[in-house]
Amino acid sequence: MNYLAEAGVVSKDNPLRTSAHTYFIQNTNGELKIADPNKIPREYIKTEVVETIDKKALRNDVIAKKVQIDGVSVESKTRVSRR
Repeated sequence: MNYLAEAGVVSKDNPLRTSAHTYFIQNTNGELKIADPNKIPREYIKTEVVETIDKKALRNDVIAKKVQIDGVSVESKTRVSRR
């Protein structure tokens, strides 16, 4: 589907509508990357049998720009999607 954008058939302002689907450009967020787990605040640490980072909550807060931590980022991607 990304070929549609590379070929110029789909652009941000020009979706492609067919009888079955609509192809459009959409920004998505990638996985959470943590360079140094020791810099993560305690509120994102879950304690089970072993201590782990609450990546789901941290990822959501990084995307919402509620928290900024050195070495932690979520890559933003642009891709073609359909409905």
